[in-house]
Amino acid sequence: MAGPERGPAGRSTLPGGLPVLETKLVAPPSRPGIVPRPTVSSKLARTATPIVFAIAPAGYGKSTAIAQWARGDGRPVAWLSIDARDNDPYLLLGYLHVALDAISPLPTDVGAAIAAGGRSIWTSAMPRLGAAIAGCGSLILVLDDFDRVIDPDGADAVLSLAGQLAPGAQLVLIGRTSGRLPLPRLIADGQASVLGVTDLSFDHDETAAVLASVGVDLPRDDVERATAHLEGWPAGVYLTARSMRAGGWSPVVPAGPDSPRPTPDDPEMATVLAGEYLRTELLERLDADDLAFALRTSVLERLTGHLCDALLDRDDSAARLRSWERSNLFLIPLDGEHTWYRYHHLLRDVLITELTSREPQAVRDLNMRAAAWLRGQGLTEQALEHLIAADAGAEAGELLPGMLQAAWNAGRVDTALRWADWFEATPDVERRIEVVAAGSFIFRHMGMAARADRWADIGDRWRPDPADPTAEHGEALRLLGRAFGMRFGPERMLEDARRAVAPLERTDRWWIPAMAVRGIAESLSGLIDEAERTLDEAVEASTSRLASPTSVAIGAAASADIAIGRNDWATADRLVRMGQALVAANHLGEHSPGIAIDAVAARVAVHSGDRDAARSHIAHSQRVRPLINHALPWLAVRTRLDLAAAHLGLADPAGARTLLMEIRDVMIRRPNLGTLVAEVGAMQARLEQIRGGTPSATTLTVAELRLLPLLSTHLTFREIGERLFVSPNTVKTQAISIYRKLDATSRSEAIGNAAQAGLIDSAV
Repeated sequence: MAGPERGPAGRSTLPGGLPVLETKLVAPPSRPGIVPRPTVSSKLARTATPIVFAIAPAGYGKSTAIAQWARGDGRPVAWLSIDARDNDPYLLLGYLHVALDAISPLPTDVGAAIAAGGRSIWTSAMPRLGAAIAGCGSLILVLDDFDRVIDPDGADAVLSLAGQLAPGAQLVLIGRTSGRLPLPRLIADGQASVLGVTDLSFDHDETAAVLASVGVDLPRDDVERATAHLEGWPAGVYLTARSMRAGGWSPVVPAGPDSPRPTPDDPEMATVLAGEYLRTELLERLDADDLAFALRTSVLERLTGHLCDALLDRDDSAARLRSWERSNLFLIPLDGEHTWYRYHHLLRDVLITELTSREPQAVRDLNMRAAAWLRGQGLTEQALEHLIAADAGAEAGELLPGMLQAAWNAGRVDTALRWADWFEATPDVERRIEVVAAGSFIFRHMGMAARADRWADIGDRWRPDPADPTAEHGEALRLLGRAFGMRFGPERMLEDARRAVAPLERTDRWWIPAMAVRGIAESLSGLIDEAERTLDEAVEASTSRLASPTSVAIGAAASADIAIGRNDWATADRLVRMGQALVAANHLGEHSPGIAIDAVAARVAVHSGDRDAARSHIAHSQRVRPLINHALPWLAVRTRLDLAAAHLGLADPAGARTLLMEIRDVMIRRPNLGTLVAEVGAMQARLEQIRGGTPSATTLTVAELRLLPLLSTHLTFREIGERLFVSPNTVKTQAISIYRKLDATSRSEAIGNAAQAGLIDSAV
């Protein structure tokens, strides 16, 4: 078996550690029988707009034509084939990073920003990637099947990056539609041009070349008649050529004057007709064995010989795939070695429909076989997608706990939510307590309080089987999930946390998180000495095996707070530095551990007299603050108390008052917060003794902090309101408040001042 592929970027992982599917980064190679498209290449060579759309229904050879032009253009080419998983904006940005890095090595902080994820791609990842793409010079960036990106942030990110292209560079978007992008507006502004059906249709010479490639020689009049009859539809020309070689004239477009034809005005009809033609002109001409092979392998997005062998219990798949490629059976090679392929999207749609109709019972079995092979190769994410297609909740439940955590750590929030959505709808959700525990932890870190509580309720309905040897472990996870959310006050939190720790072995992946939660519960219950010992034990254990960075960083922050309470600033400083190292090494700066460390680090910096460092920590914490709410009430209040203390140390009572208002909002929903209640009262009393304070960047509210990154995009106030589920008037009101606090008079000035203040990264 061949070794792992290395793509054009020469790397095997995305920012954040996910393995790269190198085949996504390779343009369609030249193949025998594919005719050159000089007319298309000539038009593209004359096109100077920074964005080029290649839009046409299925079967117009969009990708092939663009690849031919790009190979002969002379500029470096970065190619990315989009699939449904790229609707997670951080996965899309990760692949763009890899593709661009292959052309011109990008600064290391770009990958770090993408790997960090966070609540918004606009605070760090997009500004840094935008600055990097501006430095890549004149290049061609191709996104094939771009219209499969339906995520608003992903589509907007691509448009934003187009605005950062260097002079002479172009972004080429290939699809059946323009997707979510405002094509008319881009054309009117002179930013985009379109390569459409008329441009991609075959002319007489191209039709003749296809016929000649299969050994069919027709008089010129017949070629012109065929071209007109087929209206230049490339897929129809290829299929007709195959039909004629097999024994006669068999045009694949109906000849009647009232027959529907694939036109740019009716792309849906083109797709329907194309599917019918593929059935009649291709599938019906295959022998039984070839047809079975095609149908059953259609469950695969990407095909290789060994995977097809495992799917079908045979050993000749690689040879068959190579043969089909040579005969141009709509099989597209995905790498230079011609070991990985995919079916043309239209053909795959037809094949899956046929398979589901003919052998519905086989679809699940084939997906299960594919999942088993992929899992054996270490391709667990692709394996999970096949398990989802098979609706195999029990088997997916074995993979999901670690995969949910890994996706969240890599900033792939949309991916984690998509998996969780699917799993929650399966009957296995109430049987897989480890998935429920992992999911509820992540939802709380994301600030998704209602969803976290719903999963906690699912956990509470879980009942262990006494005969199950893992029942005690499952019960520990159920209690740990309930303790983490602190829904029922500190006493219940402490009881649940202690019961959760008791049966866990120190080597268990959940032991350190359980110890961290127990230590925090002890602190909230006023058991300071016990809390300190528990947290120290968790931190020490994690150091020896580099485990649970999220829990340990938050635990280190809690332990530093205890040290500050004892006036032991040296210990607090040591714990902060350790937490900062964990956060940096694991890309957690834009997540809850980042704000936990930032908050206590700001207090330590104020105490040491380093006011600039304190301001920097406060500014960075503002990026994450909207995430931290009553989903994790103890963390929401603890971090805001630390930040408020730092604000007072910097003589900024207005900033402290903003934080106190947010604390009150949390306590309305979760009033029973143990020792934090007295600390909140003391902070309120301090602020009542202080007058003055000027609105500034530090007084931005949670709502304003949510809006701020979107001001850096091309979105109108109406479009921003749709994203945030508020009215355009609300957006305008909040924007005016942001301008005032940032001493700005426009969106661009506000973004510039926000970057100077450290609230977002600069794009230059």
